[in-house]
Amino acid sequence: MLAQMKDIMLPPEVPAWPPAPWVWAALIITLVFLAIVIWLWRKRRAKIKSWLAPRDEAMTLLCNLSPASGKFAIELSALLKRASLSYFPRSEVASLTGEAWIQFLNQRLPEKAQGNFTILSTFAYTSKPLAPNDAIELKALAIEWLTHLPRAVKHKLPTGTPDDSGKSVGNLNSGAL
Repeated sequence: MLAQMKDIMLPPEVPAWPPAPWVWAALIITLVFLAIVIWLWRKRRAKIKSWLAPRDEAMTLLCNLSPASGKFAIELSALLKRASLSYFPRSEVASLTGEAWIQFLNQRLPEKAQGNFTILSTFAYTSKPLAPNDAIELKALAIEWLTHLPRAVKHKLPTGTPDDSGKSVGNLNSGAL
């Protein structure tokens, strides 16, 4: 009887291709999900880049300013005002001069980083050059201010939207002071 028995017939192996229908559905869902995530990430990255563009442009212009120039304080104040107009409503910033402007600049910095912006108001309307140490300190303070600017904004206006005056916000080349 044992001699009459035949080996067990194994069923054919399950092929790896084509995959089961649920695998196709899972693959399509995964690809759609990845496409949406990549699209949202790129959109957010572009929004952040456009939000920081005025600050980056101001940093570039600041690097081109010469502290030895007789109009360094005037040019620096104008640059800071143009940068702040890109982030704050025109009605809040445009009319600021003198002590109000200095106070505005200091309020936008963290406590530990606040510095001596009063040099700006002292030399605002003279072509007399600043002392080298004062000019270097002021330039470093302006770099610090521009670095903290986007974080200091309380009224987030998206770049390119009109503020209360109807002019576009977010372009340093507008020349508005």
